[in-house]
Amino acid sequence: MLALVTRRILLGFLTLFLTLVLVFAMVRLIPGNPAAVLLKDDATVEQIEYIKQLWGLDEPIPVQFGIYLKNLIRGDGGDSYQFQTTAGASGTDAIGLVVGRLPATIELAVVSILISILIAMPLGLISALWQDSWFDHTVMTLSLLIGSIPNFWIGMQLILLFGVTLGILPTGGSGSATHVLLPAITLALPFIAILLRLTRTEVARVLQAEYITTARAKGLKSTTVLVRHALRNAMIPLVTMLGLRLGGLLNGTVVVEVLFGWPGLGRLLIDSINARDYPVIQIVVPLSAVMFVVINVLVDVTYGLLDPRMRAVRL
Repeated sequence: MLALVTRRILLGFLTLFLTLVLVFAMVRLIPGNPAAVLLKDDATVEQIEYIKQLWGLDEPIPVQFGIYLKNLIRGDGGDSYQFQTTAGASGTDAIGLVVGRLPATIELAVVSILISILIAMPLGLISALWQDSWFDHTVMTLSLLIGSIPNFWIGMQLILLFGVTLGILPTGGSGSATHVLLPAITLALPFIAILLRLTRTEVARVLQAEYITTARAKGLKSTTVLVRHALRNAMIPLVTMLGLRLGGLLNGTVVVEVLFGWPGLGRLLIDSINARDYPVIQIVVPLSAVMFVVINVLVDVTYGLLDPRMRAVRL
């Protein structure tokens, strides 16, 4: 198991380095000059060139990348371009800005995952126990319908229903527990459909296994057979899906955060792209890659806890 985790960590470092290279190259393909965006339309050529020189944007791309890597290793991500009050003035530290937005995105992702688990897994479990019943057919049909709807459309309908028509939930912003409900539900609903079907399929498959028949023949209670034997052996694909979803949510909440005005990494990334804010973009995306790698390592460790056979995996 240690060998497997070590391999994942080494692959994670390689993934992070490739991410740094790709992000650094791709942000420079965004049309528009950061200096010109900051100075607006009335800027002179001399002013633009001065800001480019001040930010090191006049250097060759390989030199810029080397400076970026060196500063990043020292914990310096540079100053954000978009939060500078005057041209060339010292702005907000990019790393500090990103870290300040991170808790909001984590909160949204975790609440979304919890909602998904609390709804999808019990329904999937009941559907597996009552296969081919009216309940099973109804739940599976609803999951297919919900899973086919884009989350931005779901979000708009939730805003119209609970925010505009009923007026019981805020339609945007943050600051209280009620603010997170609509964006979290918007993120959760499509995943509920996926997790529900996967839970139903895996539990139904495990219930047909010979060791389940043996456990029942020994006279074990139905709840013991279901929880200790069936559900535990069905958990590995569910843990994989939950890990991938959590890793994806941390960097894939862009549409929902913009729709609900949620002050997280997704909204910050969009604002930074519009402002050609290279330092912030070059911190947000690699940070998302790091979190994705960490979550995958934690998923591998969870495999070993659920299935002892995974602990014997070697490089």
